[in-house]
Amino acid sequence: MNLCFVGYGAIAGVHADICRRLGHTLHTVVGRVPASTEAFAREYGFARHTLSLEEALGQHDLDAVIICSPSELHEAQARQTIEAGKPVLVELPLAMSHAAGAALAELGRRLGVPVMVAHTQRYMPAVRMVRDEVAAGRLHPYHILARFLFFRRRNVGWTGRARSWADNLLWHHSCHMVDTCLWILGMPPVDRLDIRGRVGPRYTATGIPMDLDIAIATPEGTLVNIGMSYHSEDTGLDFLFVGEERTLHIAEHMLLHRGTVLYDPAADHQYVANELQDREFFAAVTEGRQPAVSAFDVLPALAILQQVQDQNPAPAEHRARR
Repeated sequence: MNLCFVGYGAIAGVHADICRRLGHTLHTVVGRVPASTEAFAREYGFARHTLSLEEALGQHDLDAVIICSPSELHEAQARQTIEAGKPVLVELPLAMSHAAGAALAELGRRLGVPVMVAHTQRYMPAVRMVRDEVAAGRLHPYHILARFLFFRRRNVGWTGRARSWADNLLWHHSCHMVDTCLWILGMPPVDRLDIRGRVGPRYTATGIPMDLDIAIATPEGTLVNIGMSYHSEDTGLDFLFVGEERTLHIAEHMLLHRGTVLYDPAADHQYVANELQDREFFAAVTEGRQPAVSAFDVLPALAILQQVQDQNPAPAEHRARR
């Protein structure tokens, strides 16, 4: 397929490597800063680069679009892409409100355009193994404890590259965690959940809240606690699934039970989840169907994030302690 990328950050590089390995053509990259856009195009071998998404979408030989831009741009760029009739994979979040996400899902349905959202954790082998256990009735969770921790007191991405934009802890990284917990539990209806969220103050150096927690209770009594921080020197991702039958732990993509390794990520390459995700997107486009993680599928997570945002007025500024 001839692919158009929108954005040139670290995750765009991951997608570019995967797409080249799968034999797709890196046709056009759209960026905001001329020099950075040109450098990314040269590094990954794109045939063209431009600052205009409209210009890129006007090319009749484009088969699909992958949006990897800053979170606040996703909604408008996804709408423009769908209206142009191009299948699109959008890095999460699909949008930064539930209403906007629902509108994009409906637009894709009405125009018959495949829209997939990169909820990559659904493709992590360890996460899929836990979901299979729950779905098969072999694990009945009482409690899910989840943490996503970064040390990000400057606008610098995971590769160490300075950013011209600030990330969003609620709508970006919390979106991953909320969706994963819901998916493992079989997507319980959001209107039946008890949802409580707290958002910390804005940090002066970044201008964004750097800490939050989300508590969810299902009607059956399962508790979910999600803790997020951009202040943590101990960084990483982990889940603890406390069940009737046993307790399973995902730590840095590894699945463990009482210290015994059930899945070792060393058995796969570093970005296996991203590749499985991208393969599903290309298969959906080829087969003319909606992908497995469609825009409609991710609306429950957006609904929870919307509730958390609505529960928390604009946070006050918090200066670094000396």
